[in-house]
Amino acid sequence: MFLTAIFSVYSVINFFIGKIVIGIIFLCIITFFAVIFAISAFKGDIFCKLFEKIGVKSPRIFCAILLATAFLFSGLSALSFQKNTYRDFEDNHNHTVTGYVKEYSKDNDDVKILLSDVNIDGKNYAFNIQLSTNKVFDVGDTLTFVSNLYPTKLVDDGKIYTYVLKLNLHYYASADGDNVIFAHGNAKFVDKIKDNSKKILLENFDEENAGFAYAVLFGDKSLLSTDYYSIFKNAGLAHILAVSGLHISFLVALVSFILKKLKVKNKVQFLVIFAVLLFYNIICNFSPSVFRASVMSLCLLLGLVLGERNDSMSNMGLAGVVVLLLQPIYLFDVGFLLSFSSVLGIFMFSRLFEKLFDRIKFPKFLSSSLAITLSATIGTLPWICKYFKEFAIVSFVSNLLVLPIFSIMFVVLLISVFINLILPVNFLLIASEFLVNIVVSLSRIFARFGTIHTINFDTLSAFIYYIVCVFASHFCIMTKKSKLVCVLSVSLLFSTTIATCNTKSILKTDVVLATHGMKNSLLFNTKTHGAILAGMESNETSKNQTKNLIDHYNINCLNYIFVFNYDDRLEDNIAFFANTYTAKNVVIFAELSAGQMLGLTNKLYTSSIVSTTDRAEYEIDDNFKFELTYAELQYTDGVCAVSYKVNKKNILQTIYALSQNQIVNGFCGLNYKLLYSNNYVARYTQIWADSYVCQRIYSTNEESVVHKIQRQEMFEYQI
Repeated sequence: MFLTAIFSVYSVINFFIGKIVIGIIFLCIITFFAVIFAISAFKGDIFCKLFEKIGVKSPRIFCAILLATAFLFSGLSALSFQKNTYRDFEDNHNHTVTGYVKEYSKDNDDVKILLSDVNIDGKNYAFNIQLSTNKVFDVGDTLTFVSNLYPTKLVDDGKIYTYVLKLNLHYYASADGDNVIFAHGNAKFVDKIKDNSKKILLENFDEENAGFAYAVLFGDKSLLSTDYYSIFKNAGLAHILAVSGLHISFLVALVSFILKKLKVKNKVQFLVIFAVLLFYNIICNFSPSVFRASVMSLCLLLGLVLGERNDSMSNMGLAGVVVLLLQPIYLFDVGFLLSFSSVLGIFMFSRLFEKLFDRIKFPKFLSSSLAITLSATIGTLPWICKYFKEFAIVSFVSNLLVLPIFSIMFVVLLISVFINLILPVNFLLIASEFLVNIVVSLSRIFARFGTIHTINFDTLSAFIYYIVCVFASHFCIMTKKSKLVCVLSVSLLFSTTIATCNTKSILKTDVVLATHGMKNSLLFNTKTHGAILAGMESNETSKNQTKNLIDHYNINCLNYIFVFNYDDRLEDNIAFFANTYTAKNVVIFAELSAGQMLGLTNKLYTSSIVSTTDRAEYEIDDNFKFELTYAELQYTDGVCAVSYKVNKKNILQTIYALSQNQIVNGFCGLNYKLLYSNNYVARYTQIWADSYVCQRIYSTNEESVVHKIQRQEMFEYQI
């Protein structure tokens, strides 16, 4: 039932985003089971022996449940998708916005504020808006400002961004802090708890440890820097930063221990734990991983109260059904997939590994922990490969050594913060910070071993992978010979799909690529020079969109990364792309100080790939060269346009708006194959080009201009 729900929701959503192949597979499966159900209705025993081998007594009931589940979740998924698509406000038009400050995060001078209870142009709305500004406001304040509204993307380039649903975030806005009118107000109870907890941690811990502790308690990583997060990622411990089953189990164990010491009856214990978990879910915005763990914990406790046996797989299935009933699109949330797949892996293989370790006389106190770690890794492997593409070398060792200390740290931290919310007893936080420092120090040591790159995984390969796991597990009731035949047969299909997924596309032509969020960069995929990333931006959105585009074309290596208009904020994204895609050359068009060069190279696996130049031209060979156009940009001179020549064909990319004088003096009279601009303005039609492509059009009354250009948020152009 659980797997059916997963596949049915996946199929319907993919219909919306245009991947009809998966939809056809879905319809074939549904048709197959519908035929079996129809035949079983008239001849009930014809499939009994076949289905008994997989533990199903009644084929008719099994097919009926499967079909009902598929249609239920497909319908809910369609409704959820339609509910979360919305109409844009008018482009290039300022709106008066009023909203309540729900939470905020600060990164240097950049402040992100989440506004709820918003009022736009005198009308109230039930969604949230994220305001970018340069001034911090308190949680509970009411802000009023004037700004354009830019819609978030629930579905973009074939991907679903579930953070939009979690935060109920529909629009972005920006305003200078001095132009924002604010009125002090009282924060809501839940928002006040989170905000006061943040202030307690920042006042008593150093900033980085406070961000770590806040992420551990609430699953909110907004206070964590990229460098600090990479420590836990490279150590294989990133999962401790996301509130999940590990944290819920510690919380339930703590509350149960206190209630038992107070000799509270089992039924009352269940009600108290239910209330605590409900409140904790509200604080964590009902994160799928938190909700899953809470439902499973409550099912286990309810079984103990009623004196009934608990079935682990049924509990997990119930949790999955409840989560997907409330929000089917959560199926595409990475936290949901990792949470359920890790528990599924533990249920399927931990018992097998424990028996294996017992046979080889492995120490008892380690066998259980190692079996759980290995099983969880097997369960989450497809999603780690698909979404992160990196695997920590020492993750097994780091989890065995750090998690026991982390369990103590989490309990002590939770108690000390809770007490300080009621009564300021700061000395209790000393023990918490001591344990935090131990966990962080151990993580730093393990992070030095680094990560390895994984193979590519697509969703179809992941689905077949889990079928192999089910056949190999003790849940499949078959003879050893039949089980082996099934495992080998499905493994052959799996190897075919995974090989296809990891096969590089053979280029017959050179292409230039861009997608939404890549405002100042282009991706070239060429026959002679491989992949070339030209341009770089410092924001997280651009990084993610560029990564999605590279992964979409199965590009494993970037031969060149060219960086224009360098500043220190680009360090993290340069390091990310250079390390993730094993870049061979990083060329920066700027003169870097010794400190800047050291800061950048320290983040790279190898510093030998970095070079700097102050030239305005760069030539790889006769087939790929380009020229930069400089102009005065804000406080310094910077690159405003790049003219590429690929296989003797000219391409012009505007990075910042070109003035009339620049167009007349530098670009008129030249013939370009393509002119690409993030923001298109009417005067660009004075530049001769075969194709004009942009992501956004500035308002213009010239109808001919609008029809002349192509507005594409993702494009592939053959050169």
